[in-house]
Amino acid sequence: MNEQQTKFTDAKIGELLSNGTPQAQIAAETGLTPAKISTLKQQYLNAYLLDVEQKKHQATKVQLSNANAKAVTAEALRNENEQLKQQVGTLKAAKTKLQLTDTELQDVSAKLQVSETNLQEALRRLQQSETNLQEVSEKLQQSETKLQEVASNETELTKHLQVTDAKLQDVTTKLQQSETKLQDVTSKLQHAHQQLQLQKKPIKEQKVLTHPRFLLWAIIGFEGYNAWQLFSNMQLQAFPFAMALVFASFFGLASVTALAANHRWGVWVCVASAFISNAIHADLFTSPSLAGGFYTLLPCVLVYLFADMYKNKNIS
Repeated sequence: MNEQQTKFTDAKIGELLSNGTPQAQIAAETGLTPAKISTLKQQYLNAYLLDVEQKKHQATKVQLSNANAKAVTAEALRNENEQLKQQVGTLKAAKTKLQLTDTELQDVSAKLQVSETNLQEALRRLQQSETNLQEVSEKLQQSETKLQEVASNETELTKHLQVTDAKLQDVTTKLQQSETKLQDVTSKLQHAHQQLQLQKKPIKEQKVLTHPRFLLWAIIGFEGYNAWQLFSNMQLQAFPFAMALVFASFFGLASVTALAANHRWGVWVCVASAFISNAIHADLFTSPSLAGGFYTLLPCVLVYLFADMYKNKNIS
């Protein structure tokens, strides 16, 4: 009974009454009593009228809403069309920019590949540099160790050097003292040498007799005598005069040259030749005598003596 009453509202009952439905049928359908329906009939009809008014009002609102919606939709379509046109222009510009961007992107990609290659090379070099740095670090540590050793040695050397400097100062002082004494001795020696020179100063005749030129003329004189002895011997042997003269002259010249130049074996050849020539002239080989030996040997010895004095004077 209650479920049937909830299905039929006052407006629904009023609608049934306005449609001429019998009250007994309405009572049977709604579960109400005919007396109650008759009593509340006007209320039901008013509820129905109110419901109809509400539905009409809602229908009007719906129609107005639909009309407004259509007007708004048309305006929105126009705005949307304008926006679409603007978007189309924007899209065209964006397409152009996109094409430019693609070109630039390709350039950037190429540069990026080059950069990646350079980056790989830089990484390789960096690894090599790190390896070299490690080696340098190891060498640096070794150098620092050696430097510490050198510093320690330097300290020891400094100590030794200080000791050596002290000894050097002592030696320098003694050396200065020795130099002072040496200067005194040198002064005394020079004074003594001057005195000795004054005492040994040769006389004028001694200078003349010991002069190299006088000694050379003495050699020339004795060798001239030896050459004359050779010339005489060749005359005795019946050599032609011209031959004997030329041979004796060249013998004397060669002897003088060898003796003046102090040619070692040349001097002995000249002396030996002069001795043999004089011995032949004195007939020393067939009739030996003391006088013949003396006069034969004396010129040779004197020539050798003058040649030796000439050599010493030239050296001094």
